[in-house]
Amino acid sequence: MKYNVLLVDDDGGYYENQKSAAVVFEIDLHFINNWNDAKIKLESTPDYYDAVIIDGKGRIYANDIGEDQRMVAKALRWFGEQKVSGKFYNMVVNTGYLKDISKFEDFEGVTVFEKGYETLKLYPHLIDSITNNSENKIKVKYNNIYEIFNDKYLPKADWKIVNKLITKLDKCDFEKKDFNEMRDLLESLFQSANRINNSVFLPNTLLRIDQNNRPIIGYIVKYWTGDTIYKDREVFQKKAPSPIIPEELESLLKATGSLVQAFSHKNNPPNIFLYHTTLYSLFTFILWFKSYVDENYSNNI
Repeated sequence: MKYNVLLVDDDGGYYENQKSAAVVFEIDLHFINNWNDAKIKLESTPDYYDAVIIDGKGRIYANDIGEDQRMVAKALRWFGEQKVSGKFYNMVVNTGYLKDISKFEDFEGVTVFEKGYETLKLYPHLIDSITNNSENKIKVKYNNIYEIFNDKYLPKADWKIVNKLITKLDKCDFEKKDFNEMRDLLESLFQSANRINNSVFLPNTLLRIDQNNRPIIGYIVKYWTGDTIYKDREVFQKKAPSPIIPEELESLLKATGSLVQAFSHKNNPPNIFLYHTTLYSLFTFILWFKSYVDENYSNNI
């Protein structure tokens, strides 16, 4: 598994020098030369970077001239605010001014490395921090699921929901709204099928156009299992040329569709075993979805 690490440093030459060193540790190193642009990037893609390396003295804004020690102070303050709001970043300070910057190690336990001398310590430290982070542990454990949430198959934004549901599964801590979110995931999978192919894979007729294209779960389950759909005794949607879902998964799809609809409306959540079953059933369909798209619609993604 490759890790995306953002280097915030005013020295583009240092970045070019470090790219090859980072590859050895399976790190894809990205570069931004000032803190303000880096902060904007982190805010717009909060789950993309696994770790951040901050220069001890650098530019606060892109048009600044010279190095400014206030940059690292601004960065650390921002990371502290993110932690309070529930978003934790694996972050280190990497500086050529160790005596001036080492005082920041007292700031929330930040680790400071001496630029140019501690590269062999820096990257293993980042890997250790990343792999011991709870979010990344889930990414590693469920990597075959995580990699499908890449906007080609399923929306990246939906991984946040998956991560939360897995966390609650491990803690045996769940509630009614979690089944609402499982339903949202299933509907998102259907919407992605429609985006990839809206003639056979999932026709437009099976979306509620007046409700932001919200899928009609019951109709889609029937369509994917090879049934013709009737409405007011008339054909509403002809059956697919052949069943979309494999026969061995038909019953599971019907049960999962029923469960996420039923428990998203009930006040009392079911037991942990039903929560576990429903979530893992969704994972089964997510894996099937990718393989089906690869086999039938690879040119559409």
